[in-house]
Amino acid sequence: MANPIRFKKGTKTNLPTLAQGEPGYCTDSDEMFVGDGAANHPTNLHYIEYRIIDSDTDHEVASSIQGDLRIPQAMTILAVGAYIDTAGAGSVTTIDILESGTTILSTKITIDAGEKTSETAEAAPVVSDSAIAADAILTFDITGIASGTAGKGLVVWLRVVF
Repeated sequence: MANPIRFKKGTKTNLPTLAQGEPGYCTDSDEMFVGDGAANHPTNLHYIEYRIIDSDTDHEVASSIQGDLRIPQAMTILAVGAYIDTAGAGSVTTIDILESGTTILSTKITIDAGEKTSETAEAAPVVSDSAIAADAILTFDITGIASGTAGKGLVVWLRVVF
């Protein structure tokens, strides 16, 4: 008789460090991990990058920028962020993500003045509605732009599991 493969499972915060080659499953986030004895490494993470504004185009406050992004299968969004091609000056650029017209963020994506990425923003974005249904439509809004010189170009990224 074959030996069954057993996965350690639990919530993400309670998943122990997995032994080398040992699999683990997070019951709260649907993430899969494989351990190396020192750290757990994700196996089913995917990144979606969506260019919303061409690199030579100035930011403007607007809704449904450059149309919609259809999500073909259900997914869970774990994190979001953005980067721009030319940094704005004067104040923060703010981006929102909406599913069927309703925001999925309790804290919007921000890019600080003089910066090109949300990674260094004073306030990190927070995903409040992470479960995205199959065939959902995501739209993107710029709700605030730099007050001095507007930034140029915009790419939004999503870290997801299917």
